[in-house]
Amino acid sequence: MAKINFLALGGQDERDKSCFVVEVNDEIFVFNAGVKLPPNDISGINAIIADFSYLEANAKKIKGIFVGTPSFANVTGLRLLLSQINPKTPIYTSSIGAGIIKRVFDQKSHIKKVEPNIIELEPIKDKKVGSIFTTAFKITNSLPHSYGYVLKTEDGAIVYIDEFIISNDRNKTFDSQINFLNSITKNNTLALIIGTGQSGLNAYTAPSHKNKSFYEDALNKANQRLIVASDSSDAYSIFTLATIAKQQTKPFIIYSNNFINVFSSVIKQGLYNNKNLMSTPIAEMNKLEKAIIVIADNPDNLFNRLKKIIGGEDKLLTINPNDYFVLGFPVIAGIEMLVANLCDELGRKDIDFSLLPKDYLRMVQSDEDCKHVVNLLQPRYVIPINGLYKQEVKFTQAVTSSWIKNEQVISLDNGEQVFVEDKNLLPKRNRVPIEEKFLSMYNALDVGSGVIYERLQMSENGVVSISFIFDKQCQKLLNSVQFKYYGVVNNGPFSLSKVEEIEATFKERMGECLFYDKNKKLDIKETKAALKRLLARLFEKKFNKRPLVLSNFIDYTTIK
Repeated sequence: MAKINFLALGGQDERDKSCFVVEVNDEIFVFNAGVKLPPNDISGINAIIADFSYLEANAKKIKGIFVGTPSFANVTGLRLLLSQINPKTPIYTSSIGAGIIKRVFDQKSHIKKVEPNIIELEPIKDKKVGSIFTTAFKITNSLPHSYGYVLKTEDGAIVYIDEFIISNDRNKTFDSQINFLNSITKNNTLALIIGTGQSGLNAYTAPSHKNKSFYEDALNKANQRLIVASDSSDAYSIFTLATIAKQQTKPFIIYSNNFINVFSSVIKQGLYNNKNLMSTPIAEMNKLEKAIIVIADNPDNLFNRLKKIIGGEDKLLTINPNDYFVLGFPVIAGIEMLVANLCDELGRKDIDFSLLPKDYLRMVQSDEDCKHVVNLLQPRYVIPINGLYKQEVKFTQAVTSSWIKNEQVISLDNGEQVFVEDKNLLPKRNRVPIEEKFLSMYNALDVGSGVIYERLQMSENGVVSISFIFDKQCQKLLNSVQFKYYGVVNNGPFSLSKVEEIEATFKERMGECLFYDKNKKLDIKETKAALKRLLARLFEKKFNKRPLVLSNFIDYTTIK
């Protein structure tokens, strides 16, 4: 009898930031360590990451980290995770995933550099991890050789699949072994952990993911070059464009520091036939009149690059009016304004462009794909992961329309943990304390919610700096205050008169803010806080805004 628990650290009721934990008899298996992009209005934040405190506290139990789909959203947190646990903890992935993960660890970062212990798994072969056997199997999605995993416990198999589609295409670049799962699980699946994908679409995703005809039409519209902007995790579209370039004998260029390694690795492993592909160096881009150029990058940097390229600020690629530009990614919630700004700039420069039509679906599971896997495995329990709550509801509606019942679907929030013993779900649930972690430049984990609040306050209401002269010997503030204003008010006479009133009132009421300890020494921390509150309130009354107040005490002895 196995003691098993399931814990979601990220990905629940949110897009991306995937991190899921399975614990079997005191051995921990981690699936993905992802990030999500912050809203546009959070200053200085590059990414939001899961809270790994639970894993840090239980580091000795961790037997391995398993990467399913090696996308930006799933692997960017690995470096931080390894810095908090044993850096030699093995990372299990495919040969393609290994190259992507190495790239993550090669990037400049404030986090201590570690050499990841990456273990490339062969599909459909058992590998002992800890005390149990695991098996990787290929799944079809936008990245070649993405994996799902089977953990073989004494109470049955635990199957993990994050992103997939069911497709009957014979394509060695994007192969699938899902239909072989029952030979791995021996028709005994205890739990299926499965991404919700684009639940609510009542169909299979295939063949609506196939976009070759769209890009062929776009190439026909191009007077000169076809330039396509793509997410670097959408390898399917990039290889589709390479195939079009081969068939129409056009030069093909991948303008990307991230994806070019994936492309080369796929070709070296014989997963794509590049015969007759006219690959051209990046330095030749501006010399070509007819070509297909793919600008590929991770979501955190793609829009900045496109803005520079379209704005004429890129050193290597210059857009001209005879080019045809395609924004080849779905316009999802959160990026609408960014896309609109790019479209506006393209229109200003009189460059023809198009967006990827909504008819073309992302290579993630729809309702029928999910039902296919559930019906194939017939698991005792199903745990939906990685998606907004509304997608989870639609997922549950889809899978319960077949043989599975509502009580077999285990819904988890981030930080929520459930327990299974002797194949039975226990009624108790545990809540692991977690909070979102914010990464600033170079993956520095140095930003908290308080800092973000202050940044928003500065951007919206400005900053007031106040300086006081402190007589340390007498333990008192001298009646001299210097005010400096940054982005708070304009210089009009009406505003300036109000500011003068605020300053006069503040000086009169300063005495209310002085705090002394039992030894009659001024409590500088409490006094500073009270003075800042007073000035902020005075501005709020006069201007209906609450600026960020910075206070500074100058020692009187240093200026005598």
